[in-house]
Amino acid sequence: VLGLAAAAGWWFSGPGSQAGQACAKLETLCGEATMPAEACREDLADASESDLDSLDACVQPAGSCLEVTGCLAGSAARELAVGALRGVLGR
Repeated sequence: VLGLAAAAGWWFSGPGSQAGQACAKLETLCGEATMPAEACREDLADASESDLDSLDACVQPAGSCLEVTGCLAGSAARELAVGALRGVLGR
């Protein structure tokens, strides 16, 4: 049972998770020096499932470091825009 719980934790929050897969792709295409997968997963730990779905759909077909970086930048820009609109609209 403990082994099953550990495997589930690994899959849903570690390298097997959507964030983990996106971060592994980033590390594979850009190199560990750009952003180690573990640091990337920590940065994406608070991302919503919807955000991770969008990010995963962008990252998985990516074939270059620049493309994966663009996916991450686009995801961050979307969050920035949502926050800016809330600030402007006062919601």
